[in-house]
Order: sequence, then C-alpha cells, then structure tokens
Amino acid sequence: RWLCADGSVLLMKTGYNSFDLKGITSVRNIPLQMGWEQKLGSVNLLMNLGIDAFDSLPTTVNFDATASLPILPGVTIFGFIEQKPYKFNAATLNNQIATRRFGPNIYWQIDPSTSFFSVYRWGNYNDNNNEQQSFSRLERKLGEFSLAANLFTWAYDRNAQPTSGYFSPPDFLVYNGELAWE
Repeated sequence: RWLCADGSVLLMKTGYNSFDLKGITSVRNIPLQMGWEQKLGSVNLLMNLGIDAFDSLPTTVNFDATASLPILPGVTIFGFIEQKPYKFNAATLNNQIATRRFGPNIYWQIDPSTSFFSVYRWGNYNDNNNEQQSFSRLERKLGEFSLAANLFTWAYDRNAQPTSGYFSPPDFLVYNGELAWE
C-alpha cells in the first residue's frame, strides 16, 4: 500500500491458491493484482486490475471496480462490477468458467447503535448461466452485546453442477440471527 502525493493510494495484492477435488486435475494459482484508490469530490473510487497465473491453465485477466457515494447523513450507496475466473473449485477452473458480476450496495447507520447493510449482485457466467445474489444484515449494539439478523438469497437460471462444476441452485435461502459479546 503506497500513498501518493495527490492523496490516491496504490495497492498490490498477491498470494497462492491450491484447488484440489477428488477425480479432477488439481490447479495451482498465483494471483497478482494492482489497485488504485482515489477520492474525487464525495465519491470514493477503488479499481483493481490483475492477472491470474495458473500452473496448467492459460493466464487470465481480472478486474473489479467499486464507487461509493454518501447520499444522506449516515447513508452510503455503492456500485460494483467485476470480471474474473470463477475460483469455486478445481472443476470450475479446469472448465475455465469466468464470471462477470455487478450491482449496488447500501449502508445505513440508522442511529449510533443500529446499522443496516445490503448487497445485490447480478452475475453472468461464460457458460451462459446467470445468477442473482442478495445479502442483508441488520445489527443493533446493546452495550457490550450486539444482536444481528442476516438474510442471504442465491438463484441461478439453471443447474450447472453436472457440466461446469459449480453449486448453482435455482433457489437458495439462508437466514440466521447472531448474539455477540465483546
């Protein structure tokens, strides 16, 4: 992470990933991503561009961008877009599945102790499948304790598990509550 004279920030990320699945050729991955973060007026921008190098697959390009804008006191909206290989497992990588996703987020600090966060993503896969995801969280802090409710939904146009190798339910719902103590 490097701070530039104009206030922008340059970022670099790398790592090592290993994908193993019984009966499927294993895949090793080294991602390398460069990023740029800048505040333009009241808009915060974050853009990343990188490559994914694989031991047995072609190198691919990935990118993502996020813009956030406070629209009211305590309320911020975000726009998000990404393109990358779908690193779900060795099967999706060997099948060279890639995804493009975009959508909005919202964060609302309702009062000093209560917040709401919500994300919606629409995704398009290079195997002609589409997905919709949403996640929402409502949290209330009560002194040393906090109480939260989470809701996650996920839906695909078709089940691509047999051909492409990834979990792709027509309807998937997870909800839970949390009680935390700090």
